Amino acid sequence: MEAGKLAPPTLQVNTRQRALSEAETITSQSSNPFLTPVSPSNASTSGASTIVGDSEVISKREELRNDSDAKIDNNPFAFAPSQLGQLLNPKSLAVYQALGGVEGIATGLQTNLQSGLSLDESTATRSVTFDEATNPQSPIKEKESSIPPSNGTPFEDRIRIHGRNTLPPKKATPLYKLIWNAYNDTVLIVLTVAAAISLALGLYETFGGEHEPGAPAPVDWVEGLAIVIAIVIVVLVTAVNDWQKEQAFARLNAKKEQREIKVTRSGRIAMISVYDVLAGDIIHLEPGDVIPVDGIFVDGSDVKCDESSATGESDAIRKTPGAAVMRALQSGSSAKNLDPFVISGAKVLEGVGTFMVSTAGVGRP
Repeated sequence: MEAGKLAPPTLQVNTRQRALSEAETITSQSSNPFLTPVSPSNASTSGASTIVGDSEVISKREELRNDSDAKIDNNPFAFAPSQLGQLLNPKSLAVYQALGGVEGIATGLQTNLQSGLSLDESTATRSVTFDEATNPQSPIKEKESSIPPSNGTPFEDRIRIHGRNTLPPKKATPLYKLIWNAYNDTVLIVLTVAAAISLALGLYETFGGEHEPGAPAPVDWVEGLAIVIAIVIVVLVTAVNDWQKEQAFARLNAKKEQREIKVTRSGRIAMISVYDVLAGDIIHLEPGDVIPVDGIFVDGSDVKCDESSATGESDAIRKTPGAAVMRALQSGSSAKNLDPFVISGAKVLEGVGTFMVSTAGVGRP
């Protein structure tokens, strides 16, 4: 280099990678909806759930495991009706995750999400514990039942533990109450008072006074007795008519509720009575269907339900498959607007799909 001349400036390139900004970190993860955005404030807890905390799930699981109402003798299923009832009373994603999601509930109820219940089932051939159903890593130990069916009734154990899909019949009004209600009429009460006075005076004249020899006996008491008999006839006829109307209404109401629904059993689609639906059944949903039982949505295409009859909300609720909801909860993604619950009494507005029955009727008879 010649003296007195300055050397040209040298361009130096920094080869260190630039740290991602907070905004870029969030954007880089937006492609996966089930990942929680990582920021400097939550980088150490990026795997935690944003909606249902792990501590809440553990607490719910312990609460469900220690439920006193779940202690049922000789229960081969992992869950009792009281435990499954907490899924929708009210809707609880924490309980749903604590029970192992749709897969765990299906395991606990000993059903298959594709083929449904087996038509050959009588007594349960194995026993599943609460921990085996709620922990997918826990292997299920096959325990063959050594007790033969007591009478060979289909789904005997399932009906014994979870009950039938029938509500308890309304108690008929006793006949004596109907008689009392029929008698509580102002006209009948006035006639009763008049009959009592007429009968008392007639009896007094007949048996209390002196009569001339050979004179005919007075029969004034007959008028009072005739009024009493008329009152008794009116009251009995009214009460019997009311009783017959109640019986006819009960029969008509039962006939109105009777309908057939489409289920999958042993891998085949069949039509069964709504009263024969059992816990663990896989029911098909179609537009216009009125859902007969509570359950968990398994799979389908754009299913929306009107739950206004149960919740009062007029908006259509889109149902999310139970497996997708469970993945979202486990990954820590926001579970907002994720609803795997199917409520009895709701009406299907759009879409087709299937759901698994969690509770039938009111549980155990």
